Amino acid sequence: MSSPIKSSGRLPRWSRQEILALVEAKQAYEGQRRWGPVRPTEPKWAFISSHCRNHGGVERGPLQCRKRWSNLACDFKKIRGKEEGYWRMRSGERRERRLPGFFDREVFERMREVKGEMHERLGKDQQSSTADNSSVVDERKYQPENYAHSDTGNSNDNQQADNNPEKGQKRRRTSEAAEEEEQETSFDKKLIKILEKSTKLLAANLEARNLNCQLDRDQRKDQTESLLAVMTKLADAVGRIADKL
Repeated sequence: MSSPIKSSGRLPRWSRQEILALVEAKQAYEGQRRWGPVRPTEPKWAFISSHCRNHGGVERGPLQCRKRWSNLACDFKKIRGKEEGYWRMRSGERRERRLPGFFDREVFERMREVKGEMHERLGKDQQSSTADNSSVVDERKYQPENYAHSDTGNSNDNQQADNNPEKGQKRRRTSEAAEEEEQETSFDKKLIKILEKSTKLLAANLEARNLNCQLDRDQRKDQTESLLAVMTKLADAVGRIADKL
């Protein structure tokens, strides 16, 4: 499935199959980044764009994928927790409650599966980290006392580092989420600046056109008045000649 750019220059709307391919690509990236044996080497949205093209035939660039996913995630958050009533509402009632006017149900379910799978795997990682942490503490209970006193400073530092693997993972995940959110915010700000510049240029262009139109109207008016004056003088001269004859 390909989505060529229209002759007018505007990008075509995302189809349902393209959105499903995007959700699948996002799931593949998160799975490989968090739990895969090898992390993706290319940037996040370049990976997702390539996955959409290779597995779904979707020709969408990284910026398009990022913007579309951001909009989907925003609508998903608004509907989540209200989905039972949402599907029974009409579009007008949805808008009155400040909910998305339309959201494909299969896309919603697929996104919920992705979110649920991520939380489930995150919980398993936390449980395994807690189990490893408790085993380390139990082993240290039965170490000889002389060994513990001989290197008190190092043992305290190591114990503090080993006892908090869960905190380290949480910090890494938090920093990654913050970095991703910061990147999306930066992208939105850049897009807003571009739109503002485009709006200013368009306004200046319209103002220049209006000014040119006004000048053209004034010039035509002057020409018409001059022509009328000449015609009036010519009529007077013809009348005088007729009177003499």
